[in-house]
Amino acid sequence: MIEFLRDTIWQFIGVIAALIAIIVSIVLFYKQRKKKSLSYEILSNNPIVTINDKFSSDLEILYKNKHVKDLYLIILKIKNNGTIPIQSNDFNTNLTISFKNDKTKLLSAEIIETIPVDLNITHVYTQNDIEVKPTLLNSQDSFLFKLLVDNFTMDIILNGRIVGINKINKVKRHQLPYFWIGCLSGILTISGIYLLSINLIIGIIILLIDIAIIYLTFKSLFKRN
Repeated sequence: MIEFLRDTIWQFIGVIAALIAIIVSIVLFYKQRKKKSLSYEILSNNPIVTINDKFSSDLEILYKNKHVKDLYLIILKIKNNGTIPIQSNDFNTNLTISFKNDKTKLLSAEIIETIPVDLNITHVYTQNDIEVKPTLLNSQDSFLFKLLVDNFTMDIILNGRIVGINKINKVKRHQLPYFWIGCLSGILTISGIYLLSINLIIGIIILLIDIAIIYLTFKSLFKRN
């Protein structure tokens, strides 16, 4: 009788774990299926000319008759990394690219690549910022800026009011591969449910691991957004 109750309890736990894994996997899938998102990434930031403080009073560098101290060449990528288009009328304001450091000065800004090639990007710039005019960005559309900057301190800010987007995210090099995590979660869910009928304990352990992976993935997603 005790063994029967023990087995029944474990079976009940296994069913609950399976249901939780399935429900959370479905929610995660739908969250990723229709996602509006815009991101930016600094692909490179290479110094062209820098002056050591010890010699700053003795040396002078000019760029188009302007005095510069530390000249940097920056490649900046802006991408619709969501799964749905961002329409031009989704922009309530222009997209603004600026710098945290007030001493940073923008000397030039040009588009060097667009995906697709017929993507039309219109922008204007001053020494303080760049304004990008609203345009249609389909999923995975992107464009690259080549920026020439004086006194760059690694801090770029993107601002813009876009329908359905709370924040323009900076891409991190080691960002989690959410698609493959979803695939792994699906495999673990199916395997765990199958093993419940063969080895109850192992099946429950696999489902609990699956739930832990899903929880950590959700935590990362909400933190990012």
